[in-house]
Amino acid sequence: MGALASQDDLRKAYRKLSLTHHPDRNDGDDVKFKEISRAYNILSDTEKRRVIDSQVDDEFDDIPEGDEEGDFYEIYGPVFARFSRWSTTQPVPQLGNDECHIQDVDDFYNFWTSFISWRVFPQEDDYDLEEAEGREEKRWMKKENAKLQKKAKKTEYGRIRTLVERAISKDPRIKRAKILEKEEKERAKEEKRQSRKR
Repeated sequence: MGALASQDDLRKAYRKLSLTHHPDRNDGDDVKFKEISRAYNILSDTEKRRVIDSQVDDEFDDIPEGDEEGDFYEIYGPVFARFSRWSTTQPVPQLGNDECHIQDVDDFYNFWTSFISWRVFPQEDDYDLEEAEGREEKRWMKKENAKLQKKAKKTEYGRIRTLVERAISKDPRIKRAKILEKEEKERAKEEKRQSRKR
């Protein structure tokens, strides 16, 4: 079960595991049962789950350099798919393939240009609110953590913007559409010139 598991999937998995590891079935041993219950309590809370889901390895954030040789769809498709898990809007349009209509390609890039992420960056928080000695200090800590979150979010959006720009510059469908558009303009210009001659 991955990060995209629904609350219903979690509930089913929890029931199954809690029955398997229930102390009554394991000679009173309740260690695993308690761990499963604690994990379910965290994962069933939307805010806590987002914090857990947001903590991924550094490789997750890697984006193509833009000078790779190889199949465009194999290079960029998985990267967009990884980032799509953070989208507040689901389902997320897919990169598609060489057969996609140019309008679908435009819709895809329009979506990613205005991408909105729900991802949080708990590792960026400098202050643990549990250590606050009073309401004023807690409020100040929250404000400082919010600044750090905002900075991390800005970096995230910058990375996504770079990904989109690199993909647009490499997308063979867009290159073809530009060539066709140029040919169409030249054809229209030639027709005008011919009609003036007549």
